[in-house]
Amino acid sequence: MMPTGDLAEVEHLHAELMNAIALALASGRHRDQDLLFLFQWVHEVGQAEAMDRVQSVASEAPDRTTEMDCQSVLRSLVCTPAHTPLGIAAKLAVACAMFDAFKMAQEAPGGPVAPHVILSAFFDAMAQAQLLPLERPSLPH
Repeated sequence: MMPTGDLAEVEHLHAELMNAIALALASGRHRDQDLLFLFQWVHEVGQAEAMDRVQSVASEAPDRTTEMDCQSVLRSLVCTPAHTPLGIAAKLAVACAMFDAFKMAQEAPGGPVAPHVILSAFFDAMAQAQLLPLERPSLPH
């Protein structure tokens, strides 16, 4: 159901998705343009926040602004319907990235849990968007 390799496979998928989104946005009005822009924004903000976290590891207080931004992004994802496989993939990729679903799925000792369904839907959408082969390795039991 999902790749069993390391996070390099996830990085490759993310790069493929980013390239497809960039091409879709460059080509003009895409049916899921709002979701594609949201994906790009979350990716850019995520990179900036990762750098901030590395620089301020000593601060253990939760950042209220980050929590509010997270809620805003989640509301946008829930309220914006996807019309294409690329839009579905963008929406699921944002949700997976926000909650480290890829890492959790790879480290799940007891087998599949609910987030694996989200990952499975993500990989289905990626395959439909022709960013992944239709055949995928199955999850280890």
